[in-house]
Amino acid sequence: MHVSAGVAKSAYQSFIKSAAAGGIQVFALDGAPDWALPENRQKITDMVDWVKAYNASVLENERFTGIQVDIEPYLLPEWTSDPNTVAEYWRQAIAGFHESVKKDSALTTAAAVPFWLDSVKLSDGSGTLSEAIMAELDETAVMSYRDKAMDVVDLAAAELAAGDRLGKKVWIGVETNPAPDTPFVTFYEEGRKEMERQLALIDGTVQIHPSYAGISVHDYAGWRALKN
Repeated sequence: MHVSAGVAKSAYQSFIKSAAAGGIQVFALDGAPDWALPENRQKITDMVDWVKAYNASVLENERFTGIQVDIEPYLLPEWTSDPNTVAEYWRQAIAGFHESVKKDSALTTAAAVPFWLDSVKLSDGSGTLSEAIMAELDETAVMSYRDKAMDVVDLAAAELAAGDRLGKKVWIGVETNPAPDTPFVTFYEEGRKEMERQLALIDGTVQIHPSYAGISVHDYAGWRALKN
C-alpha cells in the first residue's frame, strides 16, 4: 500500500485493521528513482522512521508488517551516462534501507526490481546487481511482466534460482494496466479469467522453488477494472 505522511493516520488504521481481519498483511510502499542517489538517502530513512512511528502509535492489528521500496534509478539520466556508479548507489541504498529497518524492528524488507537486473554485472566482477540487491533484503518482487505464463516464469527464473541459493523470498509480478505500445506485458486485453488461468499455470510451475512467495499483481485498481 502506497503511503504518504500527508494521509490521516486513521485511514491507515481502518484499512489495515480490515485487511488483518481477512488474514491479509499490509506492507508500506514508497520510492522514487532519485532515492538511489546519496544526496537523497534521507528520504528512505524518513519513510522508514514514519512507518516505525506509525506502528508504535497504533494497535497490533493496525500495523504494517513490512516495507517495500520501489526505486527504479534506471529511469534517471545518470543511468545512461554512468550505469556502474548508479548501480552501486542503488545497492548501497537498498543495504542502508534494510539496516535502517532492522535496527529496532522486526519489519520485513522488500523491493520491486525489473526482471532484467540479472543481466547487469557489478563493476567489481562479484556478480549481478539483481543478486546483490536480493542479498540485502528479506523479499524481492520481480516485475516479470508478460501475458503468457511461461514467459513470466522464464523472466523470473534467475531470481527464483538466486532466492533459492540465498534463502530469500521472491514474488513474481504481473501487470493489469493498459500498455498500448507493449500489450504483451499486461493482461489488460486478455481479461480476468484468462489472467487467472495463466496465474494458476505460473503457480503450478514454480512451486518447486523454496524461494517462491507468490504472485504480485500490479495493481489493485487495474485488477478490479479487468474485463471478465
